[in-house]
Amino acid sequence: MSVGAWQPRLEVAAAGHRRFRMVTSAEGKLDAAAHATHWGYPRFLAVDEILKAAWFWYGYDALVWYTGSEVAELHLHACARPDARGRLAGKREMLGVEVIAELLGAERLVVDGEDPKLHRLLRAHGWQKTETGSVVHLGG
Repeated sequence: MSVGAWQPRLEVAAAGHRRFRMVTSAEGKLDAAAHATHWGYPRFLAVDEILKAAWFWYGYDALVWYTGSEVAELHLHACARPDARGRLAGKREMLGVEVIAELLGAERLVVDGEDPKLHRLLRAHGWQKTETGSVVHLGG
């Protein structure tokens, strides 16, 4: 089953407070993934990946989620509604993303891919360049 079978519930967090909220239920994770897909996330999300990931809403129009088979190194993914792009790029938001990863047990947080604008942004926040993207060493 692919996430395409799920339709997003667009009434999520209508109050829209700018804070991170963890998604804990399987239904909530599938709904969050449906939103990411609806908003144009560029990669297919398999149900197994969706359910294993740690998902967080930021307000009502942005999502971050963490994947990885080795807890010491998590991979960061993010997506926002098209009219809300860039809301995760601030100092507070980036610190929040990193602290959440630490609370999940990560020592390193990785973003792979070839988006030069994204990697310039990450390096402006202290991330380091890798062969496949960017990494930040947490807790220090």
